[in-house]
Amino acid sequence: MPSANTLPLLMTDTLPLRQASDLPKYRVESAARYLPWVFGRATVNPVPLDTIGQDWLVADHPILGVDRVTVAGTETSGWQLQQRVDETGHGISVVRLSQPTTKETVVVTVAGRKHPTTGALLETPGPIVR
Repeated sequence: MPSANTLPLLMTDTLPLRQASDLPKYRVESAARYLPWVFGRATVNPVPLDTIGQDWLVADHPILGVDRVTVAGTETSGWQLQQRVDETGHGISVVRLSQPTTKETVVVTVAGRKHPTTGALLETPGPIVR
């Protein structure tokens, strides 16, 4: 019989969202922010990870891609998507800006998590939970 830690979540269970403070490295003012899960296409306010404003967490899981990044309301091409493993061993998606900012609002339009077998874009949170 599977242990309680390996049983799938029920759709009525609370989602196990992490906060920035769950990471070994995070920007202090972001400590209480939840790390987003993205399904389908969504526009998110990413979570700043470093003190210089270069790395911005867009999803607490791998994603299909990024469609657009704006800084202070203006679209920028000076960014790179990095799908990596954080210090806890968890897969994350980060946008790295070529021109860091700590004062401007950063907004990212994301194509969320993909199905691990088919590669199709997941449109609802249920498959992400599973």
